[in-house]
Amino acid sequence: MIHVGESGPATVALEFAVLGPLEVRHDGRAAPRGTPKVRAVLSVLLCRAGRTVPVDTLLEALWGDAPPSSALKNVHGYVHTLRHTVLGDPARVERRGDGYRLVVHPGELDVDRFEALVREGRAATDPREAAALLRGALDLWRGRDAYEDVPETPPTHLDARRLAELRLGALLDWADAELRLGRASDLAPRLVEPTAEHPLNEELWARLITALHACGRTADAVAAFEDARRVLAEEAGLAPGPRLCRLRQRLSPPSARRSPQDLRTAEEASATASELLAPLNLDPVGETSFRGSLNAVKAGPLVVGHLRCTPHTVSRGPRAISSTDRDLLKVVLNRSASRITVHQDGRESRIGRGDLVVCDMTRPYTISVPGPCDVTFLGVPRPLLGDRADALARRTALRLPSDAGLTSLITTCLAGVTDRLGTLPSPAGRHLADALTSLVLAALTASTPERAETPAGLADRVLAYATANLHDPALSVESVAARHGISPRHLHQLLRDRDLTFMRWVRRERLSRIRRDLLDPALAHRSVASIAARWGVLDAAHVSRALKAEYGQTAADLRHSA
Repeated sequence: MIHVGESGPATVALEFAVLGPLEVRHDGRAAPRGTPKVRAVLSVLLCRAGRTVPVDTLLEALWGDAPPSSALKNVHGYVHTLRHTVLGDPARVERRGDGYRLVVHPGELDVDRFEALVREGRAATDPREAAALLRGALDLWRGRDAYEDVPETPPTHLDARRLAELRLGALLDWADAELRLGRASDLAPRLVEPTAEHPLNEELWARLITALHACGRTADAVAAFEDARRVLAEEAGLAPGPRLCRLRQRLSPPSARRSPQDLRTAEEASATASELLAPLNLDPVGETSFRGSLNAVKAGPLVVGHLRCTPHTVSRGPRAISSTDRDLLKVVLNRSASRITVHQDGRESRIGRGDLVVCDMTRPYTISVPGPCDVTFLGVPRPLLGDRADALARRTALRLPSDAGLTSLITTCLAGVTDRLGTLPSPAGRHLADALTSLVLAALTASTPERAETPAGLADRVLAYATANLHDPALSVESVAARHGISPRHLHQLLRDRDLTFMRWVRRERLSRIRRDLLDPALAHRSVASIAARWGVLDAAHVSRALKAEYGQTAADLRHSA
């Protein structure tokens, strides 16, 4: 591919990759690597792309304080090789006075794409979008260090350190977004290797411990804290900082059952419930002082809690709602003697003993408890609900009576589960989470619970799960099959009557969403790469061709038509 560069003459389209071994590609094909000295010159020009690099800087980078008498001649020879052999385009390296300038066009250098995705990810208010953009940035790295296989020079050493710090910051921000989305079980194993590479970084330890604890692996979280304390003491002579110490205080000993937490004030109750679910306010009713207890456990990604306290009102108003909150539906089982009143979406219901009600925590709601409170609640992340999440969210503040269908079974499960989940190993907690979610879906959507042994039902669940995780670049036949306890072969057999293989279906669904976003004027400020990354597609170079093949329009065509 040929286009006009900044300097006027026609230039060859190139890709420069330094986030790992140094690579130059011509239209996707690897270019000759050149000698170590040639690669060193190229690396210095790349870390100062678009700026003039004095010859003296190149001399110092290659030979330090002792250049040979032929050094200047050698540098000119390296540049000649770079122009004609490696880059295949003499116009790409310009002579500017007593120096050289490498012409790099927008999007050609992986560092530029990495930094752009990090900026957009940090600016994103939607945690799904932030997670996808930051994951896309991190996946551009092909090695442990930038400029990995070139002779180290002062300019590249400084740039490599800068990029390593930016990479680590992006990793921490990505982990925060994943935790806000309730994806701790998938996040925890992906933090093990980075934490081992940076054993003195307490922020990484904090994310790993938080993720382990959030997915029910409390014993592993305690062990991780002990590893952090040992490493900090042995390698730096330090004790864990305040954040790690606070995290340790939250962790129950692995052998201990969870006991109810005493709540002495409404403020304490509000803070505890907010940490479990999302920010909310709990205000006492009447003049009596507030008192109560909360027993809460985590079953995989779900939160199950049992609250007993004096009369109060729970409210989640517009000011408390943020796009960074966890996207949860809260199912409430009233075990109180008196009725509670629930308001949401213009509806009001009075919920009696044994009745269920659902609230969408992404929208304002209030729950009034006029007498002594005894309720069990279940916080369900929306992605677990698949394609029925929206249908369930439309049933907010509607009473599901205790004598209706499956409600009595759900009541029995929820009423006893808080006393048992804390003693279950993590896999059992996840299986119980799946069972509870299936029962809740069945009861609240007036349908029959899905049976794993029914091929059509399992196929629907597989596609619902994949739809909820299209943003994840790691989505694959293997990961989805493992998530549903089946083999990849079984997954292919489930979908054989649907005309498309699983990954072709994923590709079509992702392209559909990318096309929709490209046609959205509100997203005109976002690059094609960032929109593609939002839907799990990290190779933006192939997006236009795929869109052209699927819809007859490239990304530019779609943007123009919008």
